[in-house]
Amino acid sequence: MAEQTDRNVFLLGAGFSKPAGAPLMCDFLDRSRQFLKDRPDGLDEYGLSRFRKVFEFRYAMSKAKDKIKIDLDNIEELFGLIEMSYRLGSIERSTRDSVVYTIVKTLELCIHPRAYRPTLASSIPKGLEDEFDFLSGLGVERPGTFDKQHFLLDMYELFALMLGGCFDERRQRESRKNVVVTLNYDLVLDDALRQVGIQPWYGHDSSEGASGSVSILKLHGSANWLVCNKCEKPVVLDGNVARSQSELDTLSCPCGGRASQPLLVPPWWDKNEYRNALKPVWQSAVKELKSATRICVIGYSLPESDAFFRYLITLALSENHQLEKLIVVDQVAQAVGVSQDVQNKKNVEEKWDELLEPTFRGRRFSFYGSGLQGYLCNGNARRELGRAENLSQGLAGYGSI
Repeated sequence: MAEQTDRNVFLLGAGFSKPAGAPLMCDFLDRSRQFLKDRPDGLDEYGLSRFRKVFEFRYAMSKAKDKIKIDLDNIEELFGLIEMSYRLGSIERSTRDSVVYTIVKTLELCIHPRAYRPTLASSIPKGLEDEFDFLSGLGVERPGTFDKQHFLLDMYELFALMLGGCFDERRQRESRKNVVVTLNYDLVLDDALRQVGIQPWYGHDSSEGASGSVSILKLHGSANWLVCNKCEKPVVLDGNVARSQSELDTLSCPCGGRASQPLLVPPWWDKNEYRNALKPVWQSAVKELKSATRICVIGYSLPESDAFFRYLITLALSENHQLEKLIVVDQVAQAVGVSQDVQNKKNVEEKWDELLEPTFRGRRFSFYGSGLQGYLCNGNARRELGRAENLSQGLAGYGSI
């Protein structure tokens, strides 16, 4: 196999999963509160009790708001406070477990079924229809236009196929590698990869992923990970870990230990307690960022509180001597008007401007404000990634939410 010298690293934030229904950090608790009020199918009395415990803690912390500024409606802030309180012995383990349950259950309830997510229409070059025959099993027929050359596909599944190199010229594929480093807990991309027949590899050990897999390095844990109480290694479940404690207590690790504790960590809190479980993932992320030809950041607003990310990318880029491009993709708000649109873009882009050295920024940095769907539909932007030569440059969006 040829050396994979052309390496793209995609760094995903919460904005990546928003079109699939996942909440952003700022409105996460609003969605959780609504579920607690509405009691939807899938949220039983056990789950409701977990949600209540989180909001009881939030209410107790609200008494400090007349003395200190803190955003208790931001799930990251609240998770961090609960984590600190637990480590200091101020609250019981059950409260910490409840916020983790609330996070993963809220994500599960929020994520839209495929039928309600953005769909992209595209085509592959005439004469290559047989090579892409597998698309007929994944595409959604559009009356009057569907044939072997044209197809409709869920936006995330199309992105997953791009990660797998499925739209690259065949002779280019062996020299290319695509890796995902994500700050998200959700399973939007994981499920999309499996849906198109590609296995995610999570980097929990020093081995390489299986042939044909795509690396998803989840820096803060995942909604389908547990941690073993014996070997302290992650155990991957088929689905979301938002289950009753009695169900979790029946799960075990291959080493013989018990795997009943979900592996999620606050994005900005001290991660030393999770070092044994997550260190291989962090090391793999740094290694990939150091050797990346291009880094594409999608849906990450670079919050001031996430010092961990800033240290990570600084460490990685200090030793990356072959980086050709740093690309940032964000969704600029459109509803308020041009002035707000410009201001929103300025807020996101300025953070990167302040982080990056001016010469590097001028030569190597690109910003796109049309979100993931707009970016995938932008042929020039995709060419900048050096990928998907066999994918139509005329992608169009349908059914976006």
